[in-house]
Amino acid sequence: MATSVVETINLRKTYMLGKVPVDALRGVDLKVEKGDFLAILGPSGSGKSTLLNMIGALDKPTEGKVFIDGVDVSTLNDNELADLRLEIGLYSNSSTSFHGSLREEMLNWQWLYLA
Repeated sequence: MATSVVETINLRKTYMLGKVPVDALRGVDLKVEKGDFLAILGPSGSGKSTLLNMIGALDKPTEGKVFIDGVDVSTLNDNELADLRLEIGLYSNSSTSFHGSLREEMLNWQWLYLA
């Protein structure tokens, strides 16, 4: 069986808003196989950017694991993370890119490209 290009297991991210914990991701399990095309859609605040930041090795989860080509991202040192980031392309539309009903329809598209 082939290794997934991206896999997340029980991915969680909690931010503190003062003394109040805010869950941005709550147990996300995701598998992306080679050749898959993935768009992540959702309203503002639903965790799209947080998820892509985890997959892009730009942020660390509170809990859970992220694997890129079978490699646990949490085991990589700073130089290895920098090399990995050269292989990953992220595209994120800002909510200010759209106006009116088109903006509502697009729901802040998020894209991920793995070379």
